[in-house]
Amino acid sequence: MQSRKYTKAIAIWQTTTAPDGYGGNVVTTALVQSLWANVTAKRSSRLNENGQNDNFVSTIFTIRNRYDLDLSIKDNFIKYGGLTYNIDSVLNVDLNNIDIEIYASQRD
Repeated sequence: MQSRKYTKAIAIWQTTTAPDGYGGNVVTTALVQSLWANVTAKRSSRLNENGQNDNFVSTIFTIRNRYDLDLSIKDNFIKYGGLTYNIDSVLNVDLNNIDIEIYASQRD
């Protein structure tokens, strides 16, 4: 395990609901964890319904496995470099429980 490959600071946030004081709820965000990660970009393309290629960039955040970190595709998102990324999938690399790859796409 190389500690030198995790050189970028990222923040994992969670969307939650909180009471607004008037009997209702309001959607808020809360910082879950600040982590060190290796950040890479993977350029891909896919065919859309018109038969044209849609080019997009998927960002891969590689972090150390943390048993106290529970990532959800629906509730969590990542902030890195002033941008916000939606989590598309979470992958345990080689099933060794050492590295976790988080595939994310940038929000518009």
